[in-house]
Amino acid sequence: MKKIFYFLLCVLPLVSFTSCDDDNDLPDVDFSIAISDGTFVDGKIYAVAGTDLVIDGITVINNEKGKEAIIPYANYFWDFRPLGQSVIAPYGITIALPEEMEPGEHILEISAPVYAVDKSPAFTVLDYTVVVVSDESDIPDGGTASTVGTPQIQANDPAK
Repeated sequence: MKKIFYFLLCVLPLVSFTSCDDDNDLPDVDFSIAISDGTFVDGKIYAVAGTDLVIDGITVINNEKGKEAIIPYANYFWDFRPLGQSVIAPYGITIALPEEMEPGEHILEISAPVYAVDKSPAFTVLDYTVVVVSDESDIPDGGTASTVGTPQIQANDPAK
């Protein structure tokens, strides 16, 4: 009986080891952002004071063909202050730009966890410069209502 006990005692550490995924195998994704009442021009978003800048939605594009990627929610920040969290797909938000807002540059930050097939969970951050103008004629020509951005991605481990 002692031999069986010692045998099991020696085997127990071997059973407790498991294979681990590579924590540095992060998702290779892009985000497509669609907006209303604003315009993307040369990597910046232009919006008019006194209107609402509407983020219609965020679409995750997995750069590995045939594999899915998702975000479960999106956090929004304006000039480093929390605006809110969107938990319902397509994860949009409405940002009120008061008429008395001074024209100039502001920072819009979107952060979200991202999960992709066969990849480690990760956390993403997208930063945009928002130029608030006083009149629509101040917006440069050649803008679009959507853009594709590559987020900064890090492992979803606060210790790293």
